Order: sequence, then C-alpha cells, then structure tokens
Amino acid sequence: MDTNILLESGTNELEILEFTLGDNHYGINVAKIREILSYQKVTPVPNTHPSVEGIFMPREVMITVINLKKCLGMEDDGQEGLFIITNFNKLDVAFHVDQVVGIHRVSWNEIIKPDSTINGEDGSVATGVIKMDGKLVVILDFEAIVSSISPETGLRVNDIEQIGERSRRSDGLMFIYRPGGRFGKRAPQTGAGQGREQRFPPFFCLRLRSLRCKVLLYNMLLHFLRPCAILRQIHDNQNFYVMKRVWELLFFAVFGVLSVACGEQELERAFLKLETTNLEFEAVGAAVQTVAVTSNVDWDCTMSDESRAWISVEKRTGGVAVAVADNSGVESRSGAVTLVPASPDLEPKRITVVQSGSSYTLSVEPASLSFAGEDAPAQEIAVTVGGGTLEWTVAADEACRSWVTVVRKEGTAVVTVADNPATEPRSGSVVISADVAGVGPKAVKVVQEGRVLQPSLGVDVRELHFGSRAEMLGQTVNVAAVAVDWKVVTSDTPDTSGNPVEWISIVSERDSYFIVNVETNATLEERSGYVVVTSGQDDVPDIAVAVTQEAGREFLSDLTGDAVMEDLPGGGGNLSVIPVDDWTDFRTTTWYMSLWGADLEYVKVSWPYSVGYYGSGSRLEMTIRSSVIYFNDDNEYWLPEGTYRVVTEDIYDENSREPFTVLAGSESNSVINPNGSWYYRLVEDEYVGSAPIVEGTVTVARNGEAYTLTFDFVDDAGYRITGTRTGALELKVASTPTPQPAS
Repeated sequence: MDTNILLESGTNELEILEFTLGDNHYGINVAKIREILSYQKVTPVPNTHPSVEGIFMPREVMITVINLKKCLGMEDDGQEGLFIITNFNKLDVAFHVDQVVGIHRVSWNEIIKPDSTINGEDGSVATGVIKMDGKLVVILDFEAIVSSISPETGLRVNDIEQIGERSRRSDGLMFIYRPGGRFGKRAPQTGAGQGREQRFPPFFCLRLRSLRCKVLLYNMLLHFLRPCAILRQIHDNQNFYVMKRVWELLFFAVFGVLSVACGEQELERAFLKLETTNLEFEAVGAAVQTVAVTSNVDWDCTMSDESRAWISVEKRTGGVAVAVADNSGVESRSGAVTLVPASPDLEPKRITVVQSGSSYTLSVEPASLSFAGEDAPAQEIAVTVGGGTLEWTVAADEACRSWVTVVRKEGTAVVTVADNPATEPRSGSVVISADVAGVGPKAVKVVQEGRVLQPSLGVDVRELHFGSRAEMLGQTVNVAAVAVDWKVVTSDTPDTSGNPVEWISIVSERDSYFIVNVETNATLEERSGYVVVTSGQDDVPDIAVAVTQEAGREFLSDLTGDAVMEDLPGGGGNLSVIPVDDWTDFRTTTWYMSLWGADLEYVKVSWPYSVGYYGSGSRLEMTIRSSVIYFNDDNEYWLPEGTYRVVTEDIYDENSREPFTVLAGSESNSVINPNGSWYYRLVEDEYVGSAPIVEGTVTVARNGEAYTLTFDFVDDAGYRITGTRTGALELKVASTPTPQPAS
C-alpha cells in the first residue's frame, strides 16, 4: 500500500482509514498502513497474549495477527473480515477487523481529543474522535496497542543504536528551514515553497538525546536565523549549494557549544529493571510476594479494573509487594501489574500475576432413582464434597417439578414422588448445584412407573339396529380396553358359544373400535344376532352387542307412483366406454351412462376417487351393451344409434351379453356405482327415492356431438320412469388396449 499519503504542509489535513468492529466505527492514519489483505487462516501460537490470534505467512513473510475485538474487550463473533497490515519498529503486525468503510480526508481541527475520563492513568489507545455522517469514529493508536500486548516491542531511546539502516532518515536527523523563519523537523518535501533540507549524521543526533539540549539547540537556531536576511535571500534565490554550506557551518558551531553546556550527565540513559516479570500464587492463603525494582527514574504502579478486583499492590523501597485474594473458583485466573516510569524514553514494565484454581469436587450417589407408580417410599441421594467447605443446593427440573419433592439435609437430598395417575411411566431429574464457578452441577435421573390398572373391557353401545337394505358404511362400536387385548366374533347367542351369523360382518377392526355391516334382508321377517367383544381371559367378562335388522321388502323400489324426469333438459351427463381389443371375440362393448337434472350439482374428486350429487332433482344410471367398438388411434368413440331394451343377464358371463341391451338393476350397496340401471330422486342433498329398472327401452339418436335419448322404463314395483334428454355427453375411455397373449 502506498503510505505516502500525508497531505501537503500547511493544509492542516490528514487522511483516515475508517473500519468497523461489530456496530462500532474506528479509524487509523493512512500513513501507518502498509497494505490490506483478505482474511486468511492463521496458526495459533501457544502461551501468547489472549489478543494474539496467531500468525500467517503471505509472500514468505511471517506476520503476527492481533484480534482487535478481543484487544478492545469486545465479543468475538467469528467473522472472517480483513487484515490491516502495519509495520512498527521493523515488526509486521496484522490487525483483524470486520470491514473497511473507506478513506476520508479530515482536518486536524475536526479531531476531538479525548478527555481525562478516557485517557486516564492507565493510558488509552484512543487518540481522538471524529464526528462523521452522524456517527463517531474513534481514532486508534496501533503502536500503543502493540506495546500494551508486548511492551518489549516499543521503541526506546536506548534502542536507537540497534535500529540499523532505515528507509527514512538513515543518513541522520533532518531539519528544514522554511521561508518566514520557521525551523523544524520534517519529512523531505519537493516543490516550490517547500523549503530546503539539511541532514546530519546519526552520531550527531544521538549526542542530542537530552530534551533540554534539543530545545536549547532549536531555540538558538531559531533566534539566530530570524534576523538573517542574507540566508533568507539565498533561499529565495534557490542557491541550494551556498545554503547547504552555511547550514553545515552553523550546526557544527552550535553543536560544539551544546556539547560543553549539556555535560556528560545528560547522556546517562534512564533505566527500569525488574527482578521478575511473572508471579504465581496458590488458590487459598497465598503469601505476599515482592518483586525487586531498580531504576534511576521515578515510577508508579497501575492495574486494570479486572485485575484490581483481586490483586493488591504496594510500592515499597526497592520494589513492589503483590498480594492476591483467595480464589474460590476451580479455574485459574491471571492479571497484571504495570510499572509506568516517569521518563518518556522508557516503556512500561508488566508483571504477570497467575493464581491457580481451587480443588473443589462434588459427587452424588446413586446416579438414578426408580419409584413405583403408587405409594412409593422416599429415597435419599448422598452428596459428597471435596477440597474444602462447599455450599450446594438441590431442586427438581421443570420436567418433574409438579410431582417430585426434594429436601436438602446434611450430606443428603431426600426425594419423594406423588402417585402417577397415568399408566405410562414418567421421568425427570434432580439437580445438585454448587455455589462455586467451575464446579458443574450433578443430575440424578428420577423414573416413576405407570399406574397399574386392573384389566377390563367396555363399549359405548349395546344395541345396533339396521334397515332391511344393506348399508355401505355400517355402524361403529368404540371399545375401551384396559390392560387387555380383545377381538370381535358374531354369534346367534349373547356369548361366544353360539354359531356365527352369516349376514353380520365385522370390518375395520382397530385398537379402539370396530364397524358392523349387514347384508340386505331378503326375507319378509325381522332378524337378530350378536357381536361379542371378548378378551379370552376368565377375569374379564365378555360384552355382547345385540344386532337387529328390519324385515325385507317385496320390492327394491320405494317409489309410490310413476316418475317423469322433466328436469333433464339443462342438466348434465357423461358417458364411459370400454372398447374391445381387436384380437378378442367379444360380442358387445360396454357403456356406462349418467344423466342428472338441472338442479343437481355433480362433484368429482380424483383421489381418493369419489363422486357426489348435491341439490334437488333426479338421476339416471344405465349400463348399456352396444355392438362391438374396437380401440382406435383417433380416440373417437360414438354410442351407436338405435333402440336398446332392458334385459337381465349374468354380468360375469360374457357370452350372455347381447348388443343393443340395457342391464337391469339389482341389489346394490352403492348409490354412486349401482349394479345395473337405477333411478334416484334427491331433495336437498338427501336421497328420498330409488328404483331398479327391470323393463323398458331407450332410443339413441345422434346429431354431431349431441345425443337425443328417449327412455320408457319400468321398475320392479311396476312404476314407469320416462323422460327425454338432448345434448352432448362428456366421454371417458375407461380402459387401454392390452397386448395379445402369446399363442
């Protein structure tokens, strides 16, 4: 990254890189940035500072990664983000941030210096705050962050001799004289009006370590140059060579004077040395430890709030005394005491303080408790504590709090349970918890058996009554069984000793119910029987449900007179055909025709397949045999014209079928798909009349897609059913061709 981004002198501006950590915004001087890289996987390094995330090596250069969120006391949410690469004192450091917002040019006047509440005695990494677009951007001092993590990385005056060659100022300290009499230390500039530079050898700069000497030199030069019109004229005329020689003579003359004035005592280096930088303490009753300190400058002690909570420090002659409070937790803890020297040439010294955790243990016996479903006695849990005095509590968890009671006693927890009203077992846990962080809770599982019930059987009905006709859906009997299996049998007696009843059938027998169906009573007398629910156990009585059926009727028709289907015009109709394979020798093709009145609604559901008729009006269902109609590729099929007569046939005997006939109606359990041909009458969705067609004719005429159907039928009671319907019929091909079998 190009770091030559400092703006021209006199503009009073700089450029700031804005980045984010979570929802907070921060900034850094662009001149301090080497480059910005995308996140790369880092390798953790053991026993490093908590804020050090690890290392990585782009372009074969090892770089330390600092997690800036951890360093600033923020929660690390695991975002990959970006790396801001910096270089301080020949040390490459990457700072892990979330996002980079952009670069802003700001004036120094816009930067608000933090007050003493932020920059306290411990120092702060915030050097200023900028209000930008309604948000506050905190300017961070990355050098201070690195020094706080590892004080040894800070640049000290006594380290200058080890710096070696540097890209800037490698040839000595550089001073610039500007027109107008200003004189100061600056980076080299180019261009008109930027002034001229003069460099001095490193040995000359090192001799001016003393701040007092530097200030004295600066003031002498400043007061000397201000009245020097000839030097200013030479500078304005761009006579660089003459200017350079004058500067050299001037600086070496002043240097000789200052060498005598400052004296050798000014060259003595400040120092601060510690006997050790690491202290370890026991968890309880740890003795005070003293760290010897030698220094030729004054110093003071400081700590973070977290460390101050359990570390006490006292400054003494020749050192510092450190004491710690007892650690009641099982986890070790660490803190630090920082020695801050009064000299600006020295870096603070850090004493790391580590205290071990307590050796508490908590155990319970047994690991689980089992209780009977009723009248269960109390049971005890033994609680053992190791490592010292440890307070503990016990409570039932939410899953069993309503039926488990637990009481704490000396060394035990007494557990009692309420009776279980259900037959199923139930469970929960009793939890013993210590009041010391790091000692995990112990859970004891509590299991209670279900209530033991006596076996029994029960039903919701004891009598079933059916009409003379067979019922498709039957009647349901619900069974209440307790701790017993059961089955259902038919019998002509109220127990299992009788004979089976053939006209009663049991369908859909399930765990909690069964369904009873009956056949149509063809006799003219009422009949009865039983269904018996039995477990087969002597201690569980059988249950008999009485079944009665009305006497049969002389006719299947329930009409009381002739029926004229006057509502067919404007109604609906459909036609299904079963074509014949051309390799067969069938005599007929079967058609199924449905006609319904204008005030009836036909509803069809594809799956599960079912149809229904709703409203008020008449319906006519016919099974028709025509001459042979073969399968064709055009999928066009027409019911042949002609007169069809009603006949009775064996529906299972293909040879009994004749063309141009209508199959007579017979006993049926379904009003949707009856056996043969039937007439139906509905009033407000309810069937109020039905009749099988046993005699008569229907005439079929066709004009294009429209059929004219004229029928004159007779039911089994002798009543006529007549009507005419003209209109198209919705066609459905009810089968597909089958391959001819091998001969």
